[in-house]
Amino acid sequence: MAPHELTAADWPALDVPAARRVAEGLARRHGIGLREVFRYTYAGRGAPVAVFDVAGRDFALVPGGAVPLGFDERGWTPSEEEMASFLGDEDALSPAAEPVRSTPYEPDFAAEDLTEIRAGLARRTTRPRVVELPSLLVAVQAEPVGERGPAEVAAALAAAGQRLPEPDEWEHAAASGARTLFPWGDRFPSSANTIDPSVPNLFGLRIAHHPDEPELTADPAVVLGACPPEDGPWFETRLAHAPAYRGAVPGDRPVFVRAVLPVTLSTVD
Repeated sequence: MAPHELTAADWPALDVPAARRVAEGLARRHGIGLREVFRYTYAGRGAPVAVFDVAGRDFALVPGGAVPLGFDERGWTPSEEEMASFLGDEDALSPAAEPVRSTPYEPDFAAEDLTEIRAGLARRTTRPRVVELPSLLVAVQAEPVGERGPAEVAAALAAAGQRLPEPDEWEHAAASGARTLFPWGDRFPSSANTIDPSVPNLFGLRIAHHPDEPELTADPAVVLGACPPEDGPWFETRLAHAPAYRGAVPGDRPVFVRAVLPVTLSTVD
């Protein structure tokens, strides 16, 4: 039987035995260890998670293929908390704030406010598109860059047979197949919507989980996973958890690196 190349669209449907066979074949081909394969449920979606040992570090499988990316703000409606935060209420989305409500808001705000908040999201997120991406093993957790520059980081990864993720690869790894603003849905984490962004996503990655931890990509101009360190409404800060978010991150804060390793993913070894 000819090998069938698995894609991100195929992977969620596999049961654990089938996913383990795929993972074992991948581990043999690439000379790495397989730590575990298990079925995982995240935000109402389920898929296998395969974790590998790559030179002593945990890497999780992120299958590729034709992957939809980006965010269409036209179908998104804010909650009352989100709109209040966007309009300048600095505490509206604070974890310590009194809950308002997390359901889509009623027409309590002017139509131009809704237009403005959607336009703001459009400026800060990538546009809907389909991108062909390779299958990757992606470091489960990012590591601090320290005093190294991007070129030095890239050279060290290359020496280990690894590299930095392309921006689209990073976005796919963070979204883990979700088409919503966040991997868990459209609502921001808040007092009325108790989401823990540090919980691993559907690929088993701890990614885009902290607004103060920007991550390098293969494009020196694109640093992802964090928002500018400015005082202001929570709305902007919480956007760091959106995989499609693109915001300028000042260079005066610690930066992190998440290694990736391209792999061949198929049903036949």
